[in-house]
Amino acid sequence: MAVKDGMRFFNENDRTAERRFLKTEIGLDHITDEAKFPKLRGYAAVFNVTSEDNGGFVERILPGAFSEVLNQDVRALLNHDPNFVLGRTAAKTLEIAEDEVGLAVVISPPGVQWANDLRVSIDRGDINEMSFGFRVAEGGDLWERSGKLILRTISKFARLFDVSVVTMAAYPQTEVSVRSLYEEKGLDFDVLSRVLRGSQHGLEITGDEKEVVAQAISILQTVGHIQEVSVSKEEDRAPGIDLDTLRRTARLIGRADSKPTGKS
Repeated sequence: MAVKDGMRFFNENDRTAERRFLKTEIGLDHITDEAKFPKLRGYAAVFNVTSEDNGGFVERILPGAFSEVLNQDVRALLNHDPNFVLGRTAAKTLEIAEDEVGLAVVISPPGVQWANDLRVSIDRGDINEMSFGFRVAEGGDLWERSGKLILRTISKFARLFDVSVVTMAAYPQTEVSVRSLYEEKGLDFDVLSRVLRGSQHGLEITGDEKEVVAQAISILQTVGHIQEVSVSKEEDRAPGIDLDTLRRTARLIGRADSKPTGKS
């Protein structure tokens, strides 16, 4: 969805565009002169804090990572919905800045009913989370092993699409459905996600992960998509392991359930 200034809102089909959710202390600023329409203050991101699992990896954001995007035309939205604009930097109704904590956000919402209802919900504590849509700059992140985890360290963003007040932080629906399907088949979604994410960035898999991959391929073979398994890389070798095969067949697992089951 293009806009007049040539910028774009977050595109769900853009694989380089990402979102993160943060439980924060967003609240109303009752100290301002505009007491009738108090501003919203909070943090869309915090620095040097390791995130929860993002589907095979955790991440942290370094101070200064937003320095290149602070002058961009950014919107503040409700639940990432471009139909509900709370503020905009170009209109000076949204202020974003880096401080010692993270990406600080000050929003001056419009005096319309849905925004007033949002203020009441925030004041009551019903809503206290934020999210932001972004794209990482080329070379702006580092992937590495950190114990059993894969850690992504972000040092530079290329695009900040929006900051959003959200009613509930959640995995995208597509990830929820895939996770459910993996678990139904006896596959470890978190470990397999970590393996595939790590291999995508050239990280070796551990012995424990190889066992999970071998088990996954064994399960996938019973689905009927794999008759034989070949090993393409010596370092990935373990009984029945081939990451290329796993990558292909993991995408196909749902096809075994494509016929109607009679369930509503």
